[in-house]
Amino acid sequence: MSEQTMTFTARDAYDPDKIATFTLQNGSVSIDFGEKMRQQVAEAVDKINNEQAGVLASAAKPAVSASLQTLLQPFPVEDFAASFDGDRLKTRAWVRAGGLRLAPVVLNWQQVDNPAAAAAFVDALEQRQAQASGMSRLLSPLDYWLLWVLVGVTAVIIPIILRQQRDRS
Repeated sequence: MSEQTMTFTARDAYDPDKIATFTLQNGSVSIDFGEKMRQQVAEAVDKINNEQAGVLASAAKPAVSASLQTLLQPFPVEDFAASFDGDRLKTRAWVRAGGLRLAPVVLNWQQVDNPAAAAAFVDALEQRQAQASGMSRLLSPLDYWLLWVLVGVTAVIIPIILRQQRDRS
């Protein structure tokens, strides 16, 4: 049995230029950003690229560029979440690097112009997530980059501290 494709366009009721189209197909969700949202993303990238101060900004540039490239590719349904409450739609997609969750892409609409379609989209997404084979796997704390960094730093620091204590004795 083949999976059906579902497309939903989220548009802000008060700002019709704030638009994104979500397509559910074959266990994935793709996002097509409207022009206004593309401009916001481009401005955020320009801001990061123009920042001269700080090592963190320099280190973040490659990760941001890679993440933006990833936004153009479909997300597995396991890495995408959507909720609809009243007229408010919230979505979160996880950008992965090296198989680990790197950063969330969060989109919010205070009031969508088609609440019935938004509710149907969220329902369809939840059904596909329940059917996805990977959903039986519980998310591991080691699925996140920050925890990997903390484990790595701890693995380096603990031997140094133990060596210093042993040298004092």
